Order: sequence, then C-alpha cells, then structure tokens
Amino acid sequence: MAETYPCEAGCGTIITHAPYRKTRLCVPCVRSANGRNPSKRAKGSIAMKKRMADPVFKARQLSIAHDAMRERLASDPELRARQADICRALGKSGAGRAAQGKGSEPRRRAAITRRQTMLGWCPPHLLPEYQRMIYSKRMKAADARAAIEELMRKEEANLSPFEKQLLRIRNGEVGISRKFVPEKDVSPFTLGGVGSGML
Repeated sequence: MAETYPCEAGCGTIITHAPYRKTRLCVPCVRSANGRNPSKRAKGSIAMKKRMADPVFKARQLSIAHDAMRERLASDPELRARQADICRALGKSGAGRAAQGKGSEPRRRAAITRRQTMLGWCPPHLLPEYQRMIYSKRMKAADARAAIEELMRKEEANLSPFEKQLLRIRNGEVGISRKFVPEKDVSPFTLGGVGSGML
C-alpha cells in the first residue's frame, strides 16, 4: 500500500506519496506557495505574455473565459447581482474614464471596435460620406444608410463581371473554385491525342 502523509502546510489534506513529488505539499498549497514567490510569478508572467502574443491562442483563451463567465452568471443569480452592483459602482465612479484620457490608445481601440460593430455594413471608402450625411447634413441614421446602400448598388452596377466576382470573394460570399480533377484516370489519352501517339 502506498505511503500517505498530511500536507506540510497544515491544511489537513492527506497526500498519497508518488516518486515525482518534490514537496510534501498538496496541489492547492503548492499553487499558493508559487503564487507568493516573486521569481516564479515573474517567470510565469513572461511565459504567459509570450503565449498571449499568439492571436490564435489569445482568442481561444478569451473565448473559453467568456463562455465560462457567461455560464456562471446564468446559473448563479447571487453572483450576477453582485457583478451588476460592482459594474454600476465602477460606472458611477468614473475611474475608467479618468484613467484613460481623450485620445488614449484604449479609447482609440474601443472606437474602432464600436465602429466595426455598428458600421460594419458600410464600406470603408464610403464611411466619410456616411459621417458627412449624419453630422453635416443632419440626416437620420436610417436615411443616411439607405443613401449609402443606394451608392453601393450604383457602384456594383458599374463593375465588370470579373470585378463583381472579386468583390464577392473579398466579402466571403463565394469561395474560389477548386481546380478540376477527373474522377478516374483516363491515361494515356489527352484531349489533343498527344499522349496516345496519334499525332
């Protein structure tokens, strides 16, 4: 029977001995000790920053974290109420706005994201015209959008079939056709008869 012993940190956990163990601490106590160690925290921070520099890894991790938080908020009304109170207090305090002044990098990023979300339907080259309609001409958003969509239709009508196809590919509406590959091998024949020796 494997040897067992209590965790040395005094948490009361009984540990089963294994040859790979370097300490006589349970896993939560090891994590706690590593979290209090400045050199290990710095090493872990560098490693995580390096991994988070990969956009694919970062997107996957954020997706996992967001999904987990959504599930917790949906299943725990007390947590949801507590988080709502925290967010309300933070919003009223103005701490976020005070820390990030006008023209700061986070505000610029937020503006770009908001524009992509709300004005994703508008092509970038027509965005100044849409903004001119809204701010200078004081048009309603729905009317300005209708006018821009009319401009988009006129532009598309003036395109050649090839340019229309390129535009649809850029917008992800159609894929590029795959190269034709015969279903069965018909060698040594070719369309011109070269492979058959007839020419």
